[in-house]
Amino acid sequence: MRVTDGDVREWKFPTARFPLWILAVIFVTGCLLYSASHAFRGQVVDKKSGKPISGAVVVVLWEGVAGNIPESSSQCAHVESAMTDANGQYHIENWLGTWYGSYLLMSQKVKYFVAYKAGYQTPTNTVWTEADIYIDSYTGSKDEWFHDFRNGIVACFGQSSKGRSKLYLLFSTIASDAEILADTPSQKDAALRIRRLADLYKPGTLVDGELQ
Repeated sequence: MRVTDGDVREWKFPTARFPLWILAVIFVTGCLLYSASHAFRGQVVDKKSGKPISGAVVVVLWEGVAGNIPESSSQCAHVESAMTDANGQYHIENWLGTWYGSYLLMSQKVKYFVAYKAGYQTPTNTVWTEADIYIDSYTGSKDEWFHDFRNGIVACFGQSSKGRSKLYLLFSTIASDAEILADTPSQKDAALRIRRLADLYKPGTLVDGELQ
């Protein structure tokens, strides 16, 4: 529409020449660009020395409250994992998926970060809410280390088999360390239980009739 000096007209959106499918493409593209911004990097650092920690396993859990009061409950919507490089850095890639719609409907949404490295505090005692993670050296005894994992490590119930398999990196790393540390019969028994638990998350494992 041309507007000349002194010619003031009401502008109308040209719906006839602007098909709805174009709007749909714009909307989907915007969602994809938005989701891509949720890929992020972080670093795991020794809290005392300030030095980066390489080979640490990082697990990120997206949680929120689903449902209506009084039936609402905290749920894990998604989980991702990564291992730090020589500079203690890790990268979580774009995590857009079918779970994202339900996550958006949750209230009190939060990301939890769990980090594990042999010789440092266990993830059963501490979680973080920031991508840069500072962890202390482990000061307990070997028996205390095994006891920490007797009460569970980390879980994301309600996840698909593909989602649960994201925890295998963490569980298998802990299981390998447990097998190295175990000396006494009770410690070896605990190491065996941790290994069996890790195997449940191994990709290609059949659990409850579902392939991981």
